[in-house]
Amino acid sequence: MVARSTASSSGEPTERNATADACSSVPDAAPFRAAARFWGLTPVELLDDCAIAGSPERCLQRAVVRDVDGKRRLIESLSPAALSRKAAIAETLQRLADAGLNAVYPYLPTRRGDRQPFYAGRYWQMMPYLSGVALPRPDWVEHAWRGEALARFLLELRLVSQQAGLDPGTVFSLPDYADALLARIADHRSDLLPRLEPIRAQLVDRLWPRYDGLRVAFCHGDYHPLNVIWGGQEIRAVIDWEFCGQKPALYDLVNLMGCVGVEAPEALTGPLVTALLDALRAGGWGCDDDWDALPDLVLGLRFAWLSEWLRKDDAAMIDLELDYMALLRLRRDELAVRWGVAPFNR
Repeated sequence: MVARSTASSSGEPTERNATADACSSVPDAAPFRAAARFWGLTPVELLDDCAIAGSPERCLQRAVVRDVDGKRRLIESLSPAALSRKAAIAETLQRLADAGLNAVYPYLPTRRGDRQPFYAGRYWQMMPYLSGVALPRPDWVEHAWRGEALARFLLELRLVSQQAGLDPGTVFSLPDYADALLARIADHRSDLLPRLEPIRAQLVDRLWPRYDGLRVAFCHGDYHPLNVIWGGQEIRAVIDWEFCGQKPALYDLVNLMGCVGVEAPEALTGPLVTALLDALRAGGWGCDDDWDALPDLVLGLRFAWLSEWLRKDDAAMIDLELDYMALLRLRRDELAVRWGVAPFNR
């Protein structure tokens, strides 16, 4: 039996604000140039006119460098406290790539063969820099082809991860996480509890009793379209694997669908979601026994997003998230029918 934990080894189950942003100017470029020498890059130019996909909160600082051959690479500096988790992620990405997973780019080894050398009081890592096509917001939620592409990656990840010899680790416990968050809210934001109580009650009744019996699989952990580098009509890369690990097998699908709905609630039954579910079923994704838990898992995982808005003290997003959670609760059975899963009848 696999042990279950309240959070992933890196902290909370999801980190947010994963948007593409312009490369921020680096106050002191010298450490980046010096660190690049571990990979045999000298001299290098730091670029400030490109976009870096993914959350800037994943590292201390980051920059795109270009070597004398014109190749661009992304270099990040890491705190010593983050090294253990970062090394585990790097090993996981390498195993997935070696096992044949497309759209994953491992961190590059240095000339001496390691991936995270130490310099100037911090650790460093480097990977190829990938540019992509910006996600058109909010129109992307209507793109059936994106749903098909996102499903293809999930199907491939499920297959390859079973062959990659990954460390099974612990399994994230959403009930424990939600309970801990509600306890903190009771201490610091008790004004939110009346809006959360009906949501908690529904999950306690419908999802928590069966949670430990849900099928488990290796998951990306923060799978949504802003953590994808898009090509024309394809996925070039899937990034930000900070929360990868063993989770309920529906976890990545649930997080993705929740992100579609928060962008546009009507899109929960729109072209992207319909194409996504159809492609997964056609590909034999292997979650048949758990499909009827889908609406409750979509609702339950929104606690992770609520936690992020609370951490940022973002009043507008807190209010929006609570409204969205209420909508998911009220539309639970309707969504179950529209998604082709059985209404709750246990």
